[in-house]
Amino acid sequence: MKSTTEINVRFSDCDPMGHVNNANYFTYMEQARVVFFKNFYDLPTEGHVGPETFPFILAEISCRFLKPVFVDQNLVVHL
Repeated sequence: MKSTTEINVRFSDCDPMGHVNNANYFTYMEQARVVFFKNFYDLPTEGHVGPETFPFILAEISCRFLKPVFVDQNLVVHL
């Protein structure tokens, strides 16, 4: 199963240098995971989410920064 999520970079995602703050990439990945689970596992994405309704644990995550991203650009997250 593969999932693709498009995310538009907001002004508030950027640092004073004008590019996306590195911590926000992990938020983008989180948004993509929610879309993935909603589409493929029919799991709840609103209300109470606990181990009985969402039995997944994120054990590891990493990000390699290849080039800067700026406000109003679209990113595509592939899972």
